[in-house]
Amino acid sequence: PFKDLMPLTLAVHQPCLLVATRSLGVSSVQQLIDRLKREPGKFNYGYVGNGSLGHLVMTLLAGKSGTTIVPVLYPGASQALTAIVAGDVQVGCLPAQGAIGQVQAGTVVALAVSTVKRSPLLPEVPTIAETYPDIAGSAWIGFVGPAGLPAATANVISDAIRDALRDPEVIQLLRNQFMEIDPGSREAFATFIDRERARWRPVIESNRITAE
Repeated sequence: PFKDLMPLTLAVHQPCLLVATRSLGVSSVQQLIDRLKREPGKFNYGYVGNGSLGHLVMTLLAGKSGTTIVPVLYPGASQALTAIVAGDVQVGCLPAQGAIGQVQAGTVVALAVSTVKRSPLLPEVPTIAETYPDIAGSAWIGFVGPAGLPAATANVISDAIRDALRDPEVIQLLRNQFMEIDPGSREAFATFIDRERARWRPVIESNRITAE
């Protein structure tokens, strides 16, 4: 993808929401880590795909905190969330859009969001980085075109996308899905992708995470 595609613009960030089953009796990241340290290897977390943001964040959290929590793969976020509600697994870092309903219903506890800063969509929920500064990430979405696209054409397309992302109706529709808009230049998006690769590659390689 880094040879065949041309970055056009970053569009949105979507945080993962670290949630726990109520029966675990924790309400913060630190309380979760304390519980994991007291009972190592006893608890599981649900995730939705090797190399997904939730998988990487939980892997990094376990490594940074020196704890053990067993990963359990689910075919989708709704199945993982259902398992957390039922207590089949105790924790998960799942897309906020899907998890927030259960948080509001009181069936799971929101411990933190995965983004660097608190989400303006969930301002009362702390970040993981407030406890572990090196742990942050978003499920970002951007637009790309084919490599070799003429610069003038690429600029027209990226400008049009950024204009659309400034439309109040579009902004509201995306916020309803817990997506934070963050468009920028083609160059800024390319730099962002490079930073993401450099940040996550060591986590992926050291933990032997492969796409399946």
